[in-house]
Amino acid sequence: MKNKFLITILSSVLWIGGIEAQLKVGDKHPTLNGVVAVLNADGTGLVIGPGEKVPTTWDNAKAATAKIGNGWYLPTLEQMQAIYANNSILKIGAGFTPPAFWCRGEMPNNTANAMSFSAPLGTGVPRPKTDLLCVRRVHAF
Repeated sequence: MKNKFLITILSSVLWIGGIEAQLKVGDKHPTLNGVVAVLNADGTGLVIGPGEKVPTTWDNAKAATAKIGNGWYLPTLEQMQAIYANNSILKIGAGFTPPAFWCRGEMPNNTANAMSFSAPLGTGVPRPKTDLLCVRRVHAF
């Protein structure tokens, strides 16, 4: 088999074609178009994609994320808090300056989950789906 590409994740070590690479928060992921934002003890984690430059409605954020496909999705509130907690390592401080980001989860009364970064650690708040908020897509690995 010519040029077989094999990926096996054990702990936080990634094997690519027999080459070992230790992943750390802030590293560019070798196979996903994003940066490692959360790394768990078992080697799983989250990659964040580039943030949207133009705020959008929740429905548009969800639709645009679905178009990307291949495992990308809006993060949960807990995942967004974990990403924010690693902000000093990720060096995306300006990436969290807008007041809120869309998260996964529809709520009653035509609202959806959003994470507000006006509080020090981020706070989950329901926001009308028509509000214009920023987007940070994630991909689990």
